[in-house]
Amino acid sequence: MSLLKQWLSAGLILLAVSLGTRLNAHADSDYNQALKTAPQGILLNKTMPILKVGSASKSSATVVETTNPAAPNTQAAVITNGPGKFGAIWSTNGNYFDLTKDDTVSFWAYLGNRGAEAGEGMAFVLHNDPKDGGAAPNFGRGGIAGETLGVWGVDTEARRKNPQDLAKTAIQNSWALEFDTNYNGQTGQRAAGKANSFDASFPKEHLASNYPGDPDTYYQYIDTGGWGWIFTQKNYYYAMGHKGLIANESKPGFLSNGQWHHVTLRWNAADQTMAYVFDDEDPQTGDQLPGMSRKVRVDVRKIDPNHTGFARWGITGTTGKRWENNLVVFENAPGLVDAQAKAKLTNLTRNRVVPEGGEVVSG
Repeated sequence: MSLLKQWLSAGLILLAVSLGTRLNAHADSDYNQALKTAPQGILLNKTMPILKVGSASKSSATVVETTNPAAPNTQAAVITNGPGKFGAIWSTNGNYFDLTKDDTVSFWAYLGNRGAEAGEGMAFVLHNDPKDGGAAPNFGRGGIAGETLGVWGVDTEARRKNPQDLAKTAIQNSWALEFDTNYNGQTGQRAAGKANSFDASFPKEHLASNYPGDPDTYYQYIDTGGWGWIFTQKNYYYAMGHKGLIANESKPGFLSNGQWHHVTLRWNAADQTMAYVFDDEDPQTGDQLPGMSRKVRVDVRKIDPNHTGFARWGITGTTGKRWENNLVVFENAPGLVDAQAKAKLTNLTRNRVVPEGGEVVSG
């Protein structure tokens, strides 16, 4: 090798290292900022936890201490913090979501700061999958299919002509509310087998809900290819139904904007409806905001086919080539002490004493 080639090779190596260091520094800066600004929440790692990181082999979720001095005794679930990741955190045995009673879940979600370049997002999930705390999509031997968000079906088989087979790769007996930061809207001849079409014909960044393990959730597209009139071959890919859609097309990247987003879900057992509100609280002041809301009817039979009256609940998330830091701080959740103050308690977010009968945590 000539001296010139050696210099060129060394220069390329230094450039690659420099770019990689710069990207990692940027990612770490966003991650650190998320922890520094985390709102008040609960401790996850304790003697009798109500949530634990998922036991699925590909899950990389962790629990970390937040660093905001204004929100002590708070831990965050880091669902993903790098490209090509899957993570999950699930309620523990005995801390199920009671489908026979009204309930409220509230948490803070952080979806990075990458705007329209983010990917892929997270989902709040109720399920009765036989894998329990190890529930995850069947990714097979390949990598993480980002559009699944850790709960939907894995559309990587171009010859899969039955939506039933696609639904079997999702978390079973489940309902999910997705926080989707990346547009997976590929269509046409090269879409089959790419796992990149679930959002076809829907807005880019959005919230939406449906049943991951139900074949009716998925809409089939057929691509007929081949070599002329002698031989043709059908390939298949799928889009997904989006119920209770929330989008903000006037603000691209409104999910991955470097801010903590407050989410409240209210379950009405009698009506079997789930109402959800996004951005209903200011992360700095704790003041209530109108937010964006939807209400959807939930078919409990699809979540709880054995009529147990309960479901495991939690958060899943994925990243692909596009990625973001996905973190969650839990606030009010099934399994916590009933949110009625029985003693003199202090709401740390608003820095005031909660009276008897008042809510311990907002939501």
